[in-house]
Amino acid sequence: MSYESLVKKVFADLEHVDSSKFANYDNKAATLLNVTSDRNIVNSLNTMVEGVHFLSNVKACDLAYKALVSNYSKLMALGAEPICFQINISMPKISELWLEDFASGLRESTEKYGGYLTGVSLVTGKSSIAVSSIGQVAYDIGSVKNAAPQVSDLIYVTGSLGDAGLALNRILQDIPNDDNTSRYLEKCLMKPEIPLKFAVELQTITTSCTEISAGLSQDLKRILTKTALGAHINLKDIPLSEQIKAVIERNAAYQCAFTGADDYEICFTVKPENKDKLLELAGRYDCRLSCIGHLSAHPGMHVYDKYDEPFVIKDSDHDHFAIIDYKGDEEGAS
Repeated sequence: MSYESLVKKVFADLEHVDSSKFANYDNKAATLLNVTSDRNIVNSLNTMVEGVHFLSNVKACDLAYKALVSNYSKLMALGAEPICFQINISMPKISELWLEDFASGLRESTEKYGGYLTGVSLVTGKSSIAVSSIGQVAYDIGSVKNAAPQVSDLIYVTGSLGDAGLALNRILQDIPNDDNTSRYLEKCLMKPEIPLKFAVELQTITTSCTEISAGLSQDLKRILTKTALGAHINLKDIPLSEQIKAVIERNAAYQCAFTGADDYEICFTVKPENKDKLLELAGRYDCRLSCIGHLSAHPGMHVYDKYDEPFVIKDSDHDHFAIIDYKGDEEGAS
């Protein structure tokens, strides 16, 4: 049973059902709150645990930057600008020097993307970072999302995909990080740059949108599951950086793009007639866009190579959200 399936099963009766106040856009740990007729608030929560989401030797400043930016990526997928955030820091032993370095990472990310700190909770225990943030959507998202995704809607992604996932694989394999290409890949992993301002304005023309944090394959399926549609993906249009193509062969790079985590880009759909508006918006914010396919009536995600042959996506080597046959306390209950 997956992480998300277990959460839905256990906590379903606690979910708020007043759709006039709350809206669940399947954006994992981000929730949209309708507070006024023309204003929305988005609340986002995520946790990073040592050994699962970050390695023990990561710099405090890098950890802080990534913890906040990964949280902001959830706001980004709903078109929200960050307002403020709170942080819970758990560490085995309190270190003032480590905390000062951590604060410098927060400072760097807020200078780029905004938001201000409203509170810090500090406890001793296993190393983990939890971030809760609030963002604002400056319009009624319900009114601009008046068109549901439909067959033939175009599927776009921002940036290049797979760099962060490859960087993590290389770190875990102890591959030396002593050249410009390796340093670029590691920067993608530890210091991701998110298209936040572009995403805020994008919401007025999209029919669906999700962040890419668990890999394109897994995150695009969130859109498909909700819409009961399928996706026709053209492999040649998946955006790859020159660096990833220089390190591994092309098909392996595509696998990284589909299954590698921590890209923090966005995947979204638009109607074909809005393509010109989209390209104008991307040009205004200097945002790299790639149209990778379209929605179809055939359920599931179907990827085709340049010969129009199916491309098989391998299972991810590591899934932060996987839970292996967890059955709770039934066997040991008295």
